[in-house]
Amino acid sequence: MTLPPKFLALQLHQQAIIYINNRDWDAAIKAAEQALKLYPDLAIACKTLGIAWQCKGELAEAEKWYKQALKIQPHFAEVYSNLGSLYAKQSQWEPAIIAYQTALKINPNLAGAYRNLAKVWTELEDTDNFIKCQYKALKLEPEKGSADDYIKLGNLLLKSRQFTKAIACYRQAIKLYPDTSEAYHNLGEVLKALKRPKQAILYYQKALEVNHQSTMTYRSLEKILIQHHQWEEVIKVYCQHLTVDYNCFETYRSLGKILL
Repeated sequence: MTLPPKFLALQLHQQAIIYINNRDWDAAIKAAEQALKLYPDLAIACKTLGIAWQCKGELAEAEKWYKQALKIQPHFAEVYSNLGSLYAKQSQWEPAIIAYQTALKINPNLAGAYRNLAKVWTELEDTDNFIKCQYKALKLEPEKGSADDYIKLGNLLLKSRQFTKAIACYRQAIKLYPDTSEAYHNLGEVLKALKRPKQAILYYQKALEVNHQSTMTYRSLEKILIQHHQWEEVIKVYCQHLTVDYNCFETYRSLGKILL
């Protein structure tokens, strides 16, 4: 029994993917080309050829195969995203943006396209669009964000007074990276700005549990405790602060004022 050409082509393409994963670009190209000889309308094989050629640094050849994939399958969102990355690699920002946006129009849940488009907006120093794309990417694929990704985005959201989203970023950072003291501290800063002092104090305290040497957090905690006349607690915090920063004259002076 003779197997259908498309079935055989798909088998060859699977082998090409294995070669891609093993970074054997030449073998991947050979397998994908063989697949296309059996079944010329296999768009995913064209995409794989584009990836392999791009990884080899042959960007014009990669672009040719991505466009061939789109000729066969015009609504192939991942290929538009790959084209965006290819253009971005060459600092061709406008076509990169168009390609990523086309990918996202076809598939609004394509996290990688949002993530890479955010990088383009960074290059163009467009903070508002960076925030929108990075927030969407992290919401779609939270596990792919680093602690720094969440904290940087949270800080930008805080600066632009998007408090709810800033809180979401810091909380996700804490969930994924519970030993990140900066996320606890910054969440305390947001809650303080929202006039939720009890919660702010709890997060400052948690930040100090993770990093007991953070002068920045000691000072924030001391200020909010003084504002709310929690004198016993502030004395404790001043004393803890002095164990890690015993040369801080300002802390000695502030503690002296309370004790007098």
